[in-house]
Amino acid sequence: FFFSSRRRHTRFLPVSWARRCVQETAPILHHIVNYFNGSGKHGKDPLYFHSNPDQLVRYYYDHYLQRFEHIMKKTDDWELKRGNSPLALENSYQKNFTLVIDCANGIGGKHIKRMYKQSLRNFFDMRLLNSGDKAYLNDNCGAEFVQKEMKLPRGLIDIIQVDEDDTSYFRCVSFDGDADRIVYYSVGQDFEKPRLLDGDKICCLLGQFIQRLSLIHI
Repeated sequence: FFFSSRRRHTRFLPVSWARRCVQETAPILHHIVNYFNGSGKHGKDPLYFHSNPDQLVRYYYDHYLQRFEHIMKKTDDWELKRGNSPLALENSYQKNFTLVIDCANGIGGKHIKRMYKQSLRNFFDMRLLNSGDKAYLNDNCGAEFVQKEMKLPRGLIDIIQVDEDDTSYFRCVSFDGDADRIVYYSVGQDFEKPRLLDGDKICCLLGQFIQRLSLIHI
């Protein structure tokens, strides 16, 4: 069941939902709880999803991917205002960098594959590592391992050594097992330690990004 402290009531879901929720990431579970406690304010009666759990997960994909696409479109508008040609922007994300995603052998791997196929492939190239469900969870990989041990996750060197002359276009990210924690980093020429993008740096980059978007009508 899911409990809503705001509405002071409890909603019970079928056993099939409990089994299904084991296969979802923590952010998706948060989304499901919010939906059911919102009494269908997003357009569908929550009872509809009792027998259609896949539809609610698809709604999660659509909800966030559409907003991501909207922001990226506005980024292109900003670049055009600076004088960059549409031709230069075409598929620019794929040409500029590769996003390497360490899934920590957790549940996030299957979902990022689906989201990439549905939308994200239009914006960047992606390489997955530690996405298998048969390996040990967080074994020499994952967000906590990278941040606390200051080491690269298992398998990353094999990917980036394809082009040892320039690793600058490799942007790396590690999830934890249930995909509710994340750490960004890049890789130096020594291939030893990650160059972490800590919270302060992320806030600065986000501030710059919002400032750019403020120059156009969102």
